[in-house]
Amino acid sequence: MPSEFQAIYNAQLKQVDGQVMMTLKKEQDNLYSYEIITRPSGFWRVIIDGSIWEKSTFSLKNGVIQSKTYQLTDTIRSKPRQSSATFDWDNLQLSGHYKDRKFELSLNNYLIDRVALQMAIILNNQQGKNSSEYYILDRDKVLKIHVRKKEIVNIRVPFGQFEAIEIEHAGEQSESTNSLWLAPELGYIPVKIAQKKDGKTVFTANLSQLTH
Repeated sequence: MPSEFQAIYNAQLKQVDGQVMMTLKKEQDNLYSYEIITRPSGFWRVIIDGSIWEKSTFSLKNGVIQSKTYQLTDTIRSKPRQSSATFDWDNLQLSGHYKDRKFELSLNNYLIDRVALQMAIILNNQQGKNSSEYYILDRDKVLKIHVRKKEIVNIRVPFGQFEAIEIEHAGEQSESTNSLWLAPELGYIPVKIAQKKDGKTVFTANLSQLTH
């Protein structure tokens, strides 16, 4: 696993300026937490109140991430939403709720939560693996994710200039494509994140601060 870190990004969602903060912590022996908070910044904090908070806890089993819990609280939308999930690997059951809907699903060895997906991609690149498919819990359904490693590029962000590997991933039959630029120099922590929808960039985040 990467060492504990906190990364802060300058973000833009369409015309809105924001900030993304990602924090990896080792909670105990083989249990980690990964938290992502997205909120408006600057002038937009006056107009848009709230944040999107997501947190995953997971362990490592034979070098593979195994999700334990997932939580979401989104207070930016006009109708706030919450979601949570518990991964019971002893009984191979996944249970939780999305908005006001409860769900129960069967577990398999390849199913992780959507926040842990980013850490799984980081870990596989650290280990020199080239996994092209993942299954994640998205809302209350299982979604198949296709991952593609692209070229190494030089990229400048507020935190500095880095050689970074572009990793692209998208859900099956999804109109959105997500990209991560991982910097080996920083332990494969992303220096840039972006999302495209119907071929147009709708979200970007560039690394501005990093602490270990």
